[in-house]
Formats: sequence, structure tokens, C-alpha cells
Amino acid sequence: MGGHGGLNILPQKRWNVYNYDNREKVEKDQELLERARQQREKNKISSSLGQRINKIKREQKKANSGKNSNQEEEKEEIKESKNKKVKLYAEENKLFESLKSEERKKNKKQESEIKNELFKEVASNQHINLFKQEEMNEKLKASDKVEEVFIKPQSQFVKQLQTNNFDLIIGNSMFG
Repeated sequence: MGGHGGLNILPQKRWNVYNYDNREKVEKDQELLERARQQREKNKISSSLGQRINKIKREQKKANSGKNSNQEEEKEEIKESKNKKVKLYAEENKLFESLKSEERKKNKKQESEIKNELFKEVASNQHINLFKQEEMNEKLKASDKVEEVFIKPQSQFVKQLQTNNFDLIIGNSMFG
């Protein structure tokens, strides 16, 4: 009874972080997150370009009209930047969720295809032989036993007949 005592049942748990399936899920989630980050960066670049364009337009209007004050422009810029940050976060979240749902759909589709193949196999054969090699080994062993029990004694009997010891066999075994 060596060791640290107790049972090691962690590998059987679905929530085990070292389980291959769970590590694979984490890797997929990290890939999806990276795609979402790249998309967010693209959106930031396009939104910053839009901000620059709007700023240039406002400067041109200001130069033409001269009525707008700097404080109002700053307030508008702050509101726009806050709104854009919220929009970017919402877009990133939607993108991540859509990528995740696409991944789930792919997994479900693959699972259903595998199940369908198995059902077809079962329907066609009514039996899935998981132990084919073991059955073949058992048949070989059985055929060896049959050979030992029936074939070898018959060949010995035939040899005795050929050597004219037939009388001894009948005398010893049948009338003995």
C-alpha cells in the first residue's frame, strides 16, 4: 500500500484541466479570441480614419463659419470616442460569439456524421466486431486443440494398421 494513499480519479473527470479535450477547447477559444482581436484592430484603424476625417471636416467648417467653440468640439469628440469604444467592444463580443457558434456547429455536424456512419455500420452488419483479432486467435487455438484430440490419434491408428498391429489394438482395447 505505498504511495500517497487515496484514489487517482482526476483523469476521469470531465472538468480536468489537463484532459486532452479540455486543452483542445482552450486552444480553440484562444484562436477565436485572437481572430476577434485582429478584427477589433481592423475596426479601430477604420474608426480612427473616420475620426480623422470628421475632425478635418469640422476644422474646415470652423474655418468657414467660425461659430463653433473648442469646448463643444472637445465634448463631441469625447462622446464619440466613448460611443466608439462601446461599439467596438460590442462588435468584438458579437464576433467572438459568432465564431464560437460556428465552431460549435462544425463540431455538432462532425459528431452527427460520425454517429450516422456508426448507425449505418450497425444497420448493415447488425454487429460491430471490436475484438476481431482476439476471436481469430481463439479460433486458431481451438483448431490446434481439435488437431491434438482427433487428427493425431487417427494418424497413429492408421500407422498401427499399416504395421499390422491391428490385432494388438483390438485385443487390448475392445476385449481386454
